[in-house]
Amino acid sequence: DSGIDSIWVGDSLTAKPRLDPLTMLTAIAMVTKTVRLGTSVLLPVLRNPIQLSQAINTLNAVCNDRLTLGMGIGGAFNIKQKEEWRMAGIDYRTRAKRFEEILEILNQVNERPSVNFQGKIFNIKDVEIKQRWVSDEKIPLIIASHKRHGINRQFIRAVKYGNGLISISDTPSEFHQGVLLVDNLLKTAQNSERPFEKIMYMTVNINDSVEDAKSDAEEFLYQYYGSDIWGDRWGPFGTTTQIINKMEEYAQSGATTIIIRFAAKNQKMQLSSFIENILPNFKKHQ
Repeated sequence: DSGIDSIWVGDSLTAKPRLDPLTMLTAIAMVTKTVRLGTSVLLPVLRNPIQLSQAINTLNAVCNDRLTLGMGIGGAFNIKQKEEWRMAGIDYRTRAKRFEEILEILNQVNERPSVNFQGKIFNIKDVEIKQRWVSDEKIPLIIASHKRHGINRQFIRAVKYGNGLISISDTPSEFHQGVLLVDNLLKTAQNSERPFEKIMYMTVNINDSVEDAKSDAEEFLYQYYGSDIWGDRWGPFGTTTQIINKMEEYAQSGATTIIIRFAAKNQKMQLSSFIENILPNFKKHQ
C-alpha cells in the first residue's frame, strides 16, 4: 500500500552490525505477499556455495519466487573487514576469484539438476541440488559494479554471470558510464537480449535542516562503518527536494531501480517521511 515495491537487506559477518540477510528476508517473506525481496549486497564468498544454494532455495520457496540476489566480493580496506575474512577462514586476497567461481556454481544451480565444477578454489562433481527453485524462472543475480574504480572487470563479470549491476558509490556521471559500458558488452554477450537491471543504492538523510541531516548521517555512518568511507559520495543529506533531484539524476543516468537506505538514528521517522514526501513525487516524475 505504501508504493514501495522491493525490500533489500545487507550482509556482514562481524564488520558491521547486521543480521543474517537470508534469515531476515525469510522473516519478511512471512509477513508480505507481493513485494520483491533482495540482498544489497550478499557476500557469498563468506559461505560454502552448496550450503548457500540450500539457503537460497529455502528462502525462494518461502517467498514464492520473489527473490533477487544482489551480490559483491566485499571490502578489505579496514581492520574490521580484514578480521571478518580471517574469522571466516578466507584469505581476502582470493575473494575476487572465489566470487567468480561461486557465481558460476550458482548459475549451474539456477539451470541444472546437478552441479559439476572444477576451479582453483572449488571442486564439485555430480552434486544434485534437491531443493529446486519453485518455478522455471531463474533467480536474478545482480552484481556489484562501480565505475569509480576504473576497473572494467566488474562490469565484464556482471554481464558474464549476472542479470544486472548494482552500485553504491558512483556519481550519476560515473553510473552512466557504467551503464554505457554494460550496454556495449551486452551486444556481444551470450543471451544478449536478456533483461539486465541497473540498480543504484543511495544512502540519504531527510531533514529540512541540511546541517542537522549531515550531523545525524555522519554519526550513523561512523557508528556503522567506523569511518565516513565515501564522503561526498553519500547522500544527499538534506531536504526532500535535494533527494528527489538526485534520484532523478540517477534515473536519467540509466538506473532502472533505486534502493534507498537511511543514514539516521530514527529509521521509522525517515521511512515515513520518504513514503509521504518523496516517493509520490518521484513516481509522478517517472
